[in-house]
Amino acid sequence: MAALAHRHDHTPEQAEQAAATHPAWQQAPNEGLNALARAQRRLWDTIATHSHDDWANPMQEAAISWEEYRRH
Repeated sequence: MAALAHRHDHTPEQAEQAAATHPAWQQAPNEGLNALARAQRRLWDTIATHSHDDWANPMQEAAISWEEYRRH
């Protein structure tokens, strides 16, 4: 999801609307999606912290946005 939001400059809501067209997303429990968002944030926080590549920061920002969106 973070990659989708970053690559296409979508908001988290728009990215979730695109993902919602897939059966796996439709069948996933809400808490499972929340857990995925938390895991993505932790993943990209770690990558951005340890990476010397500029591309990691926008991915981290997208993951943070998605996780915050899922919390509200």
